[in-house]
Amino acid sequence: MNITGTVRIAAKGIGKDANIHDAIVTLTVGGRELANLQTDRQGRFSYADESDYGGTTLICRVEKSGFHPSTKTLKINADTMHVDIHLESLRSPENPWWKQPWAIICGLILLVAIILVTLMGDSDKRDIRGREADFKQGTEYQKKTQGGKEYKEVDTKAKNLPKMERKDRQVK
Repeated sequence: MNITGTVRIAAKGIGKDANIHDAIVTLTVGGRELANLQTDRQGRFSYADESDYGGTTLICRVEKSGFHPSTKTLKINADTMHVDIHLESLRSPENPWWKQPWAIICGLILLVAIILVTLMGDSDKRDIRGREADFKQGTEYQKKTQGGKEYKEVDTKAKNLPKMERKDRQVK
């Protein structure tokens, strides 16, 4: 008895099926495991045996990481049989990666990290602004020296100053 077969991706809506290499194919006849085979680069496998299994049932199970396992059951009625098996990807169009639980959890962790970094950055800015406000609070003018010139810093929050003096710096 000769058994040959091809393992392909179940391509829904795609013109041509792609072959799956290095898939594990287990052949079982009448409850007895005949062989564990591995597909080649073209997704093909083959098994040859001198025994006659006519009239019995062949169970062909295929497994490959990243795909749902598939089992095909056939009645043996000839010396040569060909089996085509299609595996469905774990990432099928109905179940894309962004709907997987791990992707949702990673996305939430990333979102929390971004929020925390943003809040921490804003708190630093508020702290600096707060110190500047404390420095200016209660006085309308602060005397400063810069490059040998003395100037006054005007408190822009002072309500009783004329509009001309409401600039950040006023040079003497």
